[in-house]
Amino acid sequence: HVVSGITEMRAADGTTQRYAAGQTFVIERGTVHNGVNIGDVPAVLVITYLTDRGGPVRSPAPDPHAHH
Repeated sequence: HVVSGITEMRAADGTTQRYAAGQTFVIERGTVHNGVNIGDVPAVLVITYLTDRGGPVRSPAPDPHAHH
């Protein structure tokens, strides 16, 4: 849930979605993504992770849009 600001979620498949204050969104498990603050103020989000018991909260992956 976006509390303030605007965030852009960039997925490894090339899709992007923008979310502004007051919007809620879901990213499917296993989707490699990167969130970027694209607004003029700090983006503040409330995030809930659903994980397997004893599993990692998140798994690092290379930025899908980084230049090599």
